[in-house]
Amino acid sequence: GHSHSVKIEFIWATFLFLNCPCSFNVQGVRGMEMGEAKMDTIVFFIHIDVERNYVQLASGGEGVEDIEGILVRLFGYATPITEGPSRQSHSLGFVRGLSLILSPSSDSPSSSVAPTKEHLLNTIEYDDGVVKGTIAQHGFIEFPPPYTEESELAVVGGTGDFHLVQGYSKPTLVSLDPIVICLNVHLLYPRAPLSSSTIELVYHIHKNNTIFQ
Repeated sequence: GHSHSVKIEFIWATFLFLNCPCSFNVQGVRGMEMGEAKMDTIVFFIHIDVERNYVQLASGGEGVEDIEGILVRLFGYATPITEGPSRQSHSLGFVRGLSLILSPSSDSPSSSVAPTKEHLLNTIEYDDGVVKGTIAQHGFIEFPPPYTEESELAVVGGTGDFHLVQGYSKPTLVSLDPIVICLNVHLLYPRAPLSSSTIELVYHIHKNNTIFQ
Protein backbone atom coordinates (compact mmCIF):
# COMPACT_ATOMS: atom_id res chain seq x y z
CA GLY A 1 0.00 0.00 0.00
CA HIS A 2 0.90 3.69 0.09
CA SER A 3 2.33 3.62 3.65
CA HIS A 4 4.57 0.66 2.70
CA SER A 5 5.95 2.62 -0.28
CA VAL A 6 6.64 5.70 1.85
CA LYS A 7 8.49 3.55 4.40
CA ILE A 8 10.74 2.06 1.68
CA GLU A 9 11.48 5.53 0.27
CA PHE A 10 12.41 6.82 3.73
CA ILE A 11 14.77 3.87 4.36
CA TRP A 12 16.37 4.35 0.93
CA ALA A 13 16.87 8.10 1.52
CA THR A 14 18.44 7.38 4.90
CA PHE A 15 20.78 4.82 3.30
CA LEU A 16 21.91 7.35 0.69
CA PHE A 17 22.57 9.99 3.33
CA LEU A 18 24.61 7.72 5.60
CA ASN A 19 26.62 5.88 2.92
CA CYS A 20 27.54 8.40 0.28
CA PRO A 21 30.83 10.29 0.61
CA CYS A 22 29.89 13.86 1.29
CA SER A 23 31.10 17.06 2.87
CA PHE A 24 29.48 19.77 4.96
CA ASN A 25 30.21 23.45 4.63
CA VAL A 26 28.94 25.94 7.21
CA GLN A 27 28.70 29.41 5.73
CA GLY A 28 27.79 32.83 7.04
CA VAL A 29 27.92 32.18 10.79
CA ARG A 30 27.42 35.32 12.86
CA GLY A 31 27.34 35.53 16.63
CA MET A 32 24.57 37.19 18.63
CA GLU A 33 25.35 40.83 19.25
CA MET A 34 23.71 42.07 22.43
CA GLY A 35 22.67 45.64 23.12
CA GLU A 36 23.00 47.24 26.53
CA ALA A 37 20.08 47.45 28.94
CA LYS A 38 18.84 51.02 29.26
CA MET A 39 16.76 53.10 31.63
CA ASP A 40 14.20 55.65 30.55
CA THR A 41 11.49 57.76 32.20
CA ILE A 42 8.24 58.97 30.70
CA VAL A 43 6.12 61.61 32.44
CA PHE A 44 2.49 62.41 31.78
CA PHE A 45 -0.62 63.76 33.52
CA ILE A 46 -3.76 61.79 34.35
CA HIS A 47 -7.09 63.64 34.39
CA ILE A 48 -9.74 62.04 36.61
CA ASP A 49 -13.42 62.89 36.41
CA VAL A 50 -15.11 60.36 38.71
CA GLU A 51 -18.55 60.99 37.23
CA ARG A 52 -17.38 60.39 33.66
CA ASN A 53 -14.37 58.09 33.98
CA TYR A 54 -15.36 55.65 36.72
CA VAL A 55 -18.14 53.06 36.96
CA GLN A 56 -18.76 50.94 40.06
CA LEU A 57 -18.81 47.27 39.10
CA ALA A 58 -19.62 45.50 42.36
CA SER A 59 -20.53 46.31 45.93
CA GLY A 60 -22.64 44.98 48.78
CA GLY A 61 -24.39 47.90 50.40
CA GLU A 62 -21.48 50.27 50.96
CA GLY A 63 -19.02 47.52 50.09
CA VAL A 64 -18.16 43.87 50.52
CA GLU A 65 -16.91 43.05 54.00
CA ASP A 66 -14.32 40.30 54.22
CA ILE A 67 -13.26 38.32 57.29
CA GLU A 68 -10.79 40.98 58.38
CA GLY A 69 -13.37 43.73 58.46
CA ILE A 70 -12.31 45.39 55.21
CA LEU A 71 -14.85 47.00 52.89
CA VAL A 72 -14.06 46.45 49.21
CA ARG A 73 -15.46 48.45 46.31
CA LEU A 74 -14.64 47.57 42.69
CA PHE A 75 -14.51 50.14 39.90
CA GLY A 76 -13.64 50.12 36.22
CA TYR A 77 -12.14 53.27 34.75
CA ALA A 78 -10.68 54.90 31.63
CA THR A 79 -8.88 58.19 32.24
CA PRO A 80 -7.22 60.39 29.60
CA ILE A 81 -3.52 61.27 29.81
CA THR A 82 -1.82 64.37 28.43
CA GLU A 83 1.65 65.78 27.93
CA GLY A 84 1.06 68.71 30.29
CA PRO A 85 -1.10 69.39 33.38
CA SER A 86 -3.81 71.13 31.34
CA ARG A 87 -6.63 68.99 29.98
CA GLN A 88 -6.21 70.87 26.69
CA SER A 89 -2.54 69.91 26.29
CA HIS A 90 -1.39 67.28 23.80
CA SER A 91 -3.22 63.97 24.26
CA LEU A 92 -1.05 60.88 24.83
CA GLY A 93 -3.71 58.21 25.29
CA PHE A 94 -5.53 56.60 28.21
CA VAL A 95 -5.07 54.62 31.39
CA ARG A 96 -7.66 51.83 31.56
CA GLY A 97 -8.12 49.29 34.32
CA LEU A 98 -9.65 48.19 37.58
CA SER A 99 -9.60 49.86 40.99
CA LEU A 100 -10.21 48.14 44.32
CA ILE A 101 -10.91 50.59 47.15
CA LEU A 102 -10.03 48.90 50.45
CA SER A 103 -11.16 50.57 53.67
CA PRO A 104 -11.74 49.32 57.25
CA SER A 105 -15.36 48.91 58.29
CA SER A 106 -16.55 51.20 61.08
CA ASP A 107 -16.68 48.35 63.60
CA SER A 108 -13.27 46.93 62.65
CA PRO A 109 -10.68 47.02 65.49
CA SER A 110 -8.20 48.56 63.04
CA SER A 111 -10.51 51.26 61.70
CA SER A 112 -8.77 54.03 63.65
CA VAL A 113 -5.27 53.14 62.41
CA ALA A 114 -5.60 51.36 59.06
CA PRO A 115 -5.65 53.77 56.09
CA THR A 116 -7.87 53.41 53.06
CA LYS A 117 -5.92 52.03 50.11
CA GLU A 118 -6.53 51.73 46.39
CA HIS A 119 -5.29 48.65 44.55
CA LEU A 120 -4.81 49.46 40.88
CA LEU A 121 -4.49 47.02 37.99
CA ASN A 122 -4.25 48.92 34.74
CA THR A 123 -2.77 49.38 31.29
CA ILE A 124 -1.31 52.62 29.97
CA GLU A 125 -2.08 53.14 26.28
CA TYR A 126 0.66 55.57 25.22
CA ASP A 127 1.32 57.29 21.89
CA ASP A 128 3.32 60.53 21.65
CA GLY A 129 3.75 60.35 17.89
CA VAL A 130 7.19 58.73 18.16
CA VAL A 131 6.89 56.13 20.93
CA LYS A 132 3.81 53.91 20.90
CA GLY A 133 2.71 50.92 22.96
CA THR A 134 1.13 49.75 26.20
CA ILE A 135 2.52 49.44 29.73
CA ALA A 136 0.98 47.05 32.29
CA GLN A 137 1.23 47.99 35.97
CA HIS A 138 -0.31 47.25 39.37
CA GLY A 139 0.13 48.14 43.03
CA PHE A 140 -1.25 49.93 46.10
CA ILE A 141 -1.54 53.68 46.57
CA GLU A 142 -3.21 55.90 49.17
CA PHE A 143 -6.85 56.82 48.67
CA PRO A 144 -7.73 59.59 48.45
CA PRO A 145 -4.47 61.46 47.60
CA PRO A 146 -2.07 63.06 48.43
CA TYR A 147 0.40 60.21 48.13
CA THR A 148 3.32 59.16 50.31
CA GLU A 149 6.76 57.93 49.30
CA GLU A 150 5.47 54.37 49.61
CA SER A 151 2.92 54.91 46.85
CA GLU A 152 4.19 53.25 43.70
CA LEU A 153 3.09 50.81 41.06
CA ALA A 154 5.10 47.93 39.61
CA VAL A 155 5.56 47.91 35.84
CA VAL A 156 5.32 44.26 34.82
CA GLY A 157 5.53 44.39 31.03
CA GLY A 158 4.53 46.11 27.86
CA THR A 159 3.88 45.90 24.13
CA GLY A 160 5.01 47.81 21.06
CA ASP A 161 7.93 50.12 21.88
CA PHE A 162 7.64 48.97 25.53
CA HIS A 163 8.09 45.30 24.76
CA LEU A 164 9.51 43.38 27.76
CA VAL A 165 10.01 46.50 29.92
CA GLN A 166 10.04 46.39 33.71
CA GLY A 167 10.16 49.15 36.29
CA TYR A 168 7.97 51.21 38.56
CA SER A 169 5.85 54.37 38.51
CA LYS A 170 5.24 57.01 41.18
CA PRO A 171 2.19 59.30 41.31
CA THR A 172 2.20 62.92 42.49
CA LEU A 173 -0.95 64.93 43.16
CA VAL A 174 -1.08 68.11 41.08
CA SER A 175 -4.63 69.26 41.75
CA LEU A 176 -7.75 68.06 43.61
CA ASP A 177 -10.27 70.22 41.76
CA PRO A 178 -10.11 69.03 39.06
CA ILE A 179 -8.18 65.87 39.97
CA VAL A 180 -4.87 65.84 38.09
CA ILE A 181 -2.10 63.36 38.86
CA CYS A 182 1.43 63.43 37.48
CA LEU A 183 2.83 59.93 36.85
CA ASN A 184 6.58 59.32 36.52
CA VAL A 185 7.12 55.93 34.89
CA HIS A 186 10.68 54.60 35.28
CA LEU A 187 11.39 51.87 32.73
CA LEU A 188 14.17 49.34 32.32
CA TYR A 189 14.56 47.94 28.83
CA PRO A 190 16.27 44.53 28.81
CA ARG A 191 19.34 43.69 26.76
CA ALA A 192 18.12 43.00 23.25
CA PRO A 193 19.75 41.41 20.20
CA LEU A 194 21.02 43.94 17.66
CA SER A 195 21.33 41.22 15.04
CA SER A 196 20.15 37.66 14.90
CA SER A 197 22.33 34.61 14.45
CA THR A 198 22.43 33.29 10.90
CA ILE A 199 23.69 29.84 10.04
CA GLU A 200 23.61 28.56 6.47
CA LEU A 201 24.27 24.84 6.14
CA VAL A 202 25.23 23.51 2.71
CA TYR A 203 25.24 19.77 2.07
CA HIS A 204 27.32 18.52 -0.86
CA ILE A 205 26.96 15.07 -2.41
CA HIS A 206 29.96 14.09 -4.52
CA LYS A 207 28.82 13.57 -8.10
CA ASN A 208 31.40 10.83 -8.63
CA ASN A 209 29.79 8.73 -5.91
CA THR A 210 29.62 5.17 -7.27
CA ILE A 211 26.21 4.66 -5.70
CA PHE A 212 24.70 6.85 -8.44
CA GLN A 213 26.51 5.08 -11.31
